Amino acid sequence: MKTALIIACIGHIICAFTDCMLAYTPEGRFDLKKDTADTERMRKLFAKMPLKQIELSMLIGVLALFMAGFGYIGISRWAEPFSYISGKIMYISGLFFIVPIAAHHVLCGAVLP
Repeated sequence: MKTALIIACIGHIICAFTDCMLAYTPEGRFDLKKDTADTERMRKLFAKMPLKQIELSMLIGVLALFMAGFGYIGISRWAEPFSYISGKIMYISGLFFIVPIAAHHVLCGAVLP
């Protein structure tokens, strides 16, 4: 249980770091509300962003999300003997978490270049 919790925490920390890799560009900080509304502003913001930084953010971010997801699955296995239904709900939620959020991470990184 402790190992699963540590894996999930490390995954979240790494994911936060990869999000910062995308949010802080050479031209300034990315603001989701302002920059997605104005495509020209967003183009200028990411014009000098190194492609390597975006790719690393996607790849490392997916790894981090899998770490967090498998940590959640481990925690659900720990909780199952105490409450079978809650453990199963946590397990299914952990499985559901991995695929869509990893796809989202790759999609958001792929549209930037």
